[in-house]
Amino acid sequence: MQGISSFTKILKYTLNPPTLSTWANRFMLQWDTYLEQNPYARNHQIFMRHPHKFFKKWDDESYKLYRTVMQLLDFASLDIQSVQYQPKLVVCAFMYLILGK
Repeated sequence: MQGISSFTKILKYTLNPPTLSTWANRFMLQWDTYLEQNPYARNHQIFMRHPHKFFKKWDDESYKLYRTVMQLLDFASLDIQSVQYQPKLVVCAFMYLILGK
């Protein structure tokens, strides 16, 4: 049985690491799923005061939050210093800032 490294050498595959957009879409979808399925999250006082903290729903408020996070990620990626941080941590930081706003 051939290992994965020899398999990729034979087929000449090059795998790209997940981008900021990939991490953002994944984490935003996980956040929405958490809010929908977890009874503690639905009954929490923060969610009661701000019920429109979704990112991937089909409404204007969700789209604005999604667009804000993606614009901040695009802006942050212009700074060369941002490559010293893991992409998923950058996404989490911006989501934390937007959700806490």
